[in-house]
Amino acid sequence: MGRVPKIRLLMPPDILLRLAREWAHLVSCLLAQIHHEVHLLCSWGLDFRPLYQQIGYVQKLFRDDVVMFGLSAMLKKGKQFDTVCKFLGFQVRNFKFICCSNARPDIHLTFHTLHTTQASEDFPDLAWVLTEPGKTLIFCASIQLGFKILVYLWNLQPENLVHGHCIQMYNSLNSAEYNRQTFELLESDSGVHIVIATDKLSVGVDIPDIRTVIILDSKTLDDLWQKAGRVSRDKSKVKDPQVFVYVPRTIMEQCQPGPKKKTSGNKGDKDDSGIDESL
Repeated sequence: MGRVPKIRLLMPPDILLRLAREWAHLVSCLLAQIHHEVHLLCSWGLDFRPLYQQIGYVQKLFRDDVVMFGLSAMLKKGKQFDTVCKFLGFQVRNFKFICCSNARPDIHLTFHTLHTTQASEDFPDLAWVLTEPGKTLIFCASIQLGFKILVYLWNLQPENLVHGHCIQMYNSLNSAEYNRQTFELLESDSGVHIVIATDKLSVGVDIPDIRTVIILDSKTLDDLWQKAGRVSRDKSKVKDPQVFVYVPRTIMEQCQPGPKKKTSGNKGDKDDSGIDESL
C-alpha cells in the first residue's frame, strides 16, 4: 500500500469556514490547522477581517484529533494573549504554550524627528536613502504620502530610472500583477534599491536581505515591531541591519525632558535631583 500524499492548503478564514462546512471529504483527511500571525486576531478581527474571530468555532467542526497551532512572534502577555486564546478556543488546560526568544540584538534601532507633514512636497529627512547600500523598505501611513516621497526621490536623482536603481511602490491601488512584479524584483538582485510601501507589505513578507527599514509615523508599538521585523530576515545575508523610526516633530517635542527646577541653597544652585550645578 503506497504512502498517502500530504497536501498543504493555504487559505483565508472564509474559505476555511466553507471547507469545514461543505467539503466533508477533505475535512475527514485533515491532520492539523496552523494559523500564522495570530496576534492580528485582535486588530484585523475587529474590522478588517471579522471572520478571523470565528477560527475557534471552526475547530469544533473537525475531528477531535485534528491539532490546532497558533504562531506569532509578537503576542504579548496579558489582554492580547487572553483574547487570542479565546478566539482560538484555547482553554486553560487544553493547550501547550511554547515560548522561544525572537530577540535581534544585531538590529540597530534609532528614532528621528520627522520635520515634514502629510501636506509636504519635499522630504529632506529621507534624501540619504538614495546613497544607502543594500535594499531599503520605506513604510508610509498613506498611499498619497508614499507617492509624494517617490516623486521627491526621483527628482533628486532622475538618472536612477535610467541606470536601473529603481524605486518602486507597493500598495493596494496598484494592480495585483504590478505588486507581484515589485515583490519579485525586491526578492531578486535586479537593481530595485528602494520600495515605498503601505501596511500591505508589513505581514507575511520573508525577503531575506532587506538591510534598511524606515517607518514613518507608526501609530502603535505593535505596528512598529511588525514593520521592523521585515529587516534582515536572514542574518547571514545582511551586515548591520538598520531600522529608522521617524516620529512627527510635535510628538518628539512632547517626549523631551522639561527644564530642571532649581532651588536656592547655601552651596550654590541645585536642580531637583540634588546635584550642585556650581561644582
